[in-house]
Amino acid sequence: LGIQHLKLLHRVGGGGIGNVYVCKINNTATELNILGMLDHPFLPTLYAEFDFFHCSCLVREYCPGGDLLTLLQRQSDMRFNVPSAKFHAAEVLVALEYLHMMGVIYRDLKPENVLVQEDGRIMLSDFDLSLQCDVSPKLLKCNASIMDKNYNCYSHLSLSTKKNKLVVDIPEPEVELRAEPANAQL
Repeated sequence: LGIQHLKLLHRVGGGGIGNVYVCKINNTATELNILGMLDHPFLPTLYAEFDFFHCSCLVREYCPGGDLLTLLQRQSDMRFNVPSAKFHAAEVLVALEYLHMMGVIYRDLKPENVLVQEDGRIMLSDFDLSLQCDVSPKLLKCNASIMDKNYNCYSHLSLSTKKNKLVVDIPEPEVELRAEPANAQL
């Protein structure tokens, strides 16, 4: 812990050899570590980090759409229509799934921390309350025929056309990987 991790709120007093301040511990180090390991379209990319006086500055992309709360407040009846709600919820879930696979427990989910990118996609922000932990993916179930080296997934293809578009239905493998966070550090 160093001075760069503290936010000076106000001076309480002082003496002959020093001053006493009320400080808040910034979790910038946690946020910096987390941002440095992320690579996902719904999560911020860390471009640079530097210290400026007593502040740690993190440079990441700008989201001109504001946040989800502002977008919600712009709706005529202060609510999203069902397709929009499903769209935003699905993207948040995909981002959270990725974070969990990376061993990050995101603990500050609220509309103000869901930013809107230029293309309308979401981006989670504000990782200072997040926890990092170890993950170890576990194979939960598998279908032996799919895992067999002679299995050819293309033998089950079904082709159809819809409105002049070729649709290829490829069966999903019956394999599920789950990363379970362990040893979360509070």
